[in-house]
Amino acid sequence: MKKLLLVATLVVATAAALAQGTVNFQTKVTPDPVAPVTDVDRATLLGTDYLAQLYWSATADGSFAAVGTPAPFKTSLLKGYVNAGQVDFPVAGGTTVFIQMRAWNAPNASYEAAMTAPGGKWGESNVISVKLGTPPLEQPPNLVGLQGFSLIPEPSTIALALLGAAALLLRRRS
Repeated sequence: MKKLLLVATLVVATAAALAQGTVNFQTKVTPDPVAPVTDVDRATLLGTDYLAQLYWSATADGSFAAVGTPAPFKTSLLKGYVNAGQVDFPVAGGTTVFIQMRAWNAPNASYEAAMTAPGGKWGESNVISVKLGTPPLEQPPNLVGLQGFSLIPEPSTIALALLGAAALLLRRRS
């Protein structure tokens, strides 16, 4: 019996040591965070035609990489919020990482595609620091400190052409 108990303890300890770190990707958790995302008008809450994904870095000023899969925003009373559940990170539980949520319009497969697509809209949250949980021993932490944000529209070709023409006119005058 003692050997069986020892083996079970070692299995749990080994699994915990090798487990990936996780967070709870949910943006409507009371009391914190309650982080709605709005469209470019700063009033319309995003619905299922928009996607969100977490990006992470080991340092606050490092380059951020996508983690998990893109998740749609909710509908009805939960518009503007995401509830994608647990997201696994490629580092051990207990590690502190820096996380940012990014959102974009859904015809685009990714945040990066929305930034370059005609008519694309995208936006990103503030960067927060999170100590990753280690399931099943710990509950995944919430994204405490995450703030809501608004999307940015992709500038139209005509608007860019007008800005270029205005810059040329200003340069000719001086």
